[in-house]
This record gives sequence, C-alpha cells and structure tokens, in this order.
Amino acid sequence: MKGAPFDTTGFALGRAEEILQEQGWKVRSITRIGSAGSDADARRELVVRQTRREDNSIDLVVAGVWAIARKPKTVT
Repeated sequence: MKGAPFDTTGFALGRAEEILQEQGWKVRSITRIGSAGSDADARRELVVRQTRREDNSIDLVVAGVWAIARKPKTVT
C-alpha cells in the first residue's frame, strides 16, 4: 500500500491535480460544491476536501472562489 498522499487542501484544482499526478496518484472524482457563478466571473476552484479511496485513488471536493485579493491602491 502506498504512503499517504500530499494534502492538497487549499490548493487550486489544477495545481492539486499536478501534485497528485507527480506522486503517482490518480484523481478518481472531482465534486464541485457551492453556486456555479457565471462565465464572466473570475473564478478559481480550490480543493476543500481530499479523500483517499481503498483502491489508492483520490476524490477531491472543490469550491469556487470569486473574491480575489488585490493590492490596495496607494492614496496620495
């Protein structure tokens, strides 16, 4: 049996998939939670739960994030 996979909770979905693939893990399913948003939204999906299955595959649960932190403007 493989050792524990790297915990990708908090990572962007694409990066989480890359990390797990590099370690030899297969992502079996991705479940999206929360509202869908629209195509115009600047949406990122973050992993909120990672579960290891008995067949040594991984299930990911992701949530969309619309609010993206930006640098504050300097007032002169």
